[in-house]
Amino acid sequence: MKVTLEEALEKSKKALQKGRVQDAVKIYRAIITTQRYHSIIEKEVQSVLEQMRATNSTSEVKEQLETLLAELSSQKNENQKINVPVIQKAAAPSESEVRKLVNFYQDGQLLDALNGTSELLKKFPNSVFLHDLRGTVYSNLGRYEMAVKSYRNVIKMQPESESAHLNIGNSLKHFGDSDAALKHYEKAININPRFAHAYNNIGIIKRERGDVNEAIEAFRLAIKWSPSLKQAHINAVDSLKGRAFSSPRPEMMDMIESFFNHSDLITPKDFAPAAVSLIRLDNPVKELLDNLEVRDSHSVAHKISTLSRIPFLLKLMAVCPLPDARIENLLMTIRSELLFGIQESKPSTEILAFQSALALQCFTNEYIYSKTEEEHEALQKLESVIVKYLDRGLQPQPELVLCLASYGSLFKYPWCGMLKNSEQITEVFQRQFLEPQLENQIKGEIQTLVEPNDKVSVMVQNQYEENPYPRWVKFGLILDPLPSLETFRRLKLKFSENVEVNFPSPDILVGGCGTGQHSLQAASRYQNCKVLAIDLSRASLAYAKRKSDELGLQNLEYMQADILSLADIGRKFDIIECAGVLHHMRDPLEGWRLLVRCLKPGGLIKIGLYSELGREHIIKIVREIEQSKTSDSVAAMHSFRNFIMNSDKPHHKEILGSNDFYSSSALRDLLFHTKEHRFNLNQIKDSLELLSLNFCGFENAEILNAFSKEYRDVDALYDLNIWHDFESQNPRIFSGMYQFWCQKP
Repeated sequence: MKVTLEEALEKSKKALQKGRVQDAVKIYRAIITTQRYHSIIEKEVQSVLEQMRATNSTSEVKEQLETLLAELSSQKNENQKINVPVIQKAAAPSESEVRKLVNFYQDGQLLDALNGTSELLKKFPNSVFLHDLRGTVYSNLGRYEMAVKSYRNVIKMQPESESAHLNIGNSLKHFGDSDAALKHYEKAININPRFAHAYNNIGIIKRERGDVNEAIEAFRLAIKWSPSLKQAHINAVDSLKGRAFSSPRPEMMDMIESFFNHSDLITPKDFAPAAVSLIRLDNPVKELLDNLEVRDSHSVAHKISTLSRIPFLLKLMAVCPLPDARIENLLMTIRSELLFGIQESKPSTEILAFQSALALQCFTNEYIYSKTEEEHEALQKLESVIVKYLDRGLQPQPELVLCLASYGSLFKYPWCGMLKNSEQITEVFQRQFLEPQLENQIKGEIQTLVEPNDKVSVMVQNQYEENPYPRWVKFGLILDPLPSLETFRRLKLKFSENVEVNFPSPDILVGGCGTGQHSLQAASRYQNCKVLAIDLSRASLAYAKRKSDELGLQNLEYMQADILSLADIGRKFDIIECAGVLHHMRDPLEGWRLLVRCLKPGGLIKIGLYSELGREHIIKIVREIEQSKTSDSVAAMHSFRNFIMNSDKPHHKEILGSNDFYSSSALRDLLFHTKEHRFNLNQIKDSLELLSLNFCGFENAEILNAFSKEYRDVDALYDLNIWHDFESQNPRIFSGMYQFWCQKP
C-alpha cells in the first residue's frame, strides 16, 4: 500500500505520542534517505522540538530528536560540498522503496522487511538506512548474530553515531557477549555524554554481574539525563532493594525523589530501606535522632521543619511504612507532641502537610506505633471536642481531624460521615473513609466458589479478614507485557522436552492473591492474558478489587475460594502462580496436588514456600512467642514488638531489618501466623517427584546471579542438589521464600 509523505509524518507523530521514540526516528530517517524531503523533515523535527522546549521538556524524545536534528544539519553541510557525480554514485533507495520497507516493519511483517532490505542492499550496499533497518529486523527476530553484522556495517559508515553503538551493544548483549556490549555502550557515551539509554544498559549489565553500586550509579545518570525514561526508574528501584547507604549521597536523594513521578511503575517498599538510610544520614535529621531522649531539645515545629526539607520524605510517609526503628521513635515523639499541643496555636501550612503525611503513615502501618495511657486520655478529649463541633453543625479544624487520624482510622468513628472533605484533609479523608467504605460495598459483590470449611483454612481466613495483608498504596505494574514464551525465556526457565509452552492468550490462576499485588503483577506481566485470582479473605479480595479497578486493569477476575475446593471450579489453566500460600495450609502437599490438577498438560506453575534455613532467626522468635504464651491480639503483638525493639539479642536485631516488622498485618503474618510450615530443598525435590512435576528454575534474579558466580555450568541452575549445597553455604539466601517454577509433562 502506497503511503504519502503526509501519512508517514502522521505515523511518526503517533509513534512519538505513544513513546515509541525509536520507531519515530526510524520513520524520519527513512524519509530523509531521499534528499528531496530532507528540508521538510528538518522543519518537522524543529517544530516538535520547539513545542517541547516551550514546556521545558527534558524527555528522551527531545534528546533523540536533538541528536537527529544535529545529524540533519551535519548532512546538510556535507551535501553542499558534494557534486552531482558523487550523489549518483551514492544513490539511495527511492521514496516508494523506503516507504514499502517501513510499512512492512511497522505492520510486523518482519520477514518481508528482511527480504526487502536484502534485495535493495544488492543495489545500494552503502545505504546506512538499509543496514540499520536490517539489523533492527534481525534483532526483532532474535537473530542477534546477524543483527551484529548489520550494525557493524552502520558503524563503518557512521562511526560517530551513538544510536548505532547502542544498537550493536543491545544485540551483542542478547548474543551473550556483555563485555563487547559494554564497550559499545561506553563508546556511545563518549560520543554523547547525556545518552540515557546507554547508561541504562550499562546498569543492566553491571547489575547482572553483581556490581550493584556501579549499576545504581549508571541508572542514576540515565535518570538524570532523561527523567522520563521509565525503564531506568524501574531498574534503579530493583537495584536498591535491600540496600542501605553508609554515607550522605545528595544525588541519590534526587533520584529517589524522581521515583514519585512514575508512581504507577514503582513499589515504594522496594526502595524504602535505602531511602530511610539516606534520611538518617542527613545531618539535621541525625541531630534530631541523637537528641531525641533530651527533653525539649527541639520544638515540634523545628522537628517538622527539619523533616519536611527532605524532598521525598512526606511522599514516602504517605504511601509506605518507614522500616526504621529510630525514625519510628522520632515520628512517635512528634505525634505525641502534636496531640498535647494541638489547641495551643494555629498550625502553619507546613505543619498541616506534615500532619497529613503522618496520619497516612500511621494508617498504612495500621497504627503499629505504641501510645501511652496519657495519650489515650488526650485522644478521648480530642474526640469529644470534634463531636461538639459536629453536633453544632460546624466542621472541626483540620489539625484536630488530622491529629486524631494519626492515632486511629477515621472510618471507625460513628460520626465520620458528618465530616466534610476539605483541601487540608482530602487525602486522609479519601484513604481513611471513602476507600474503606467502597471496600465494604465491594465485599458483597465478590463471587464465592464454596465457603471454606477446613479448620485450618477457616483460622487463616479469620486472620486475614481481621488483618488483610499487606496494606499497600502504590505498586509497580510491569511496563510492557510480553508473550508468555518470552517471559519464560527471560526468567531462564528450562522446559520439558517436546512440550509446547507458548500460550498466545494464557489463562492464569493466582492461588491466594491477598490484597492484589500478586494478581496485578500477573495481569500486567503476560500479553493477552486472563487472570482468575482467588483468596480465602473477602476483606483482602475487596482491597484487591478496589486497587485493580483504580489501576484500570480489565483482565482480572476475583473469587473467594479455598484451594482445597478447586475440584469444583471446572476450569484448567495454562499458568498457575501460588506464592506464600501453601505453607499456611493444613497439608501443603494436598493443596499443591489440587493446583496441579487444575493445570493443563505442559502448563507451568510457580510456587513460593518458606525456607527452614532462611527463617532460622524468625523461628527463634516464634518459639519465644509460644513459650511466653503471647496472644495474637493487637495489644499483645505490639507489646512483644516493643520488647524486641529494646533487645540486644542478635536474632532480634536481625528482624528489625525486615520490612514486615513495620506494619501490624505484616507483623502478624511474619511472627504470629496461625499456621506455618517450612521446607528445605530436599523436601521440595521429593514433592516434585511425587507430583510428577519437572523443575524449571528459580525466579529471583539477584539469587540467580549470586549462584551463577559460583557455578558457571548452566545446567547447575536446574539441579536442586547443587542448590541445596549453595543454600547450606548461604543460609539467608532464601530469607524471603523459595520461589520456583515447575512444569506438568
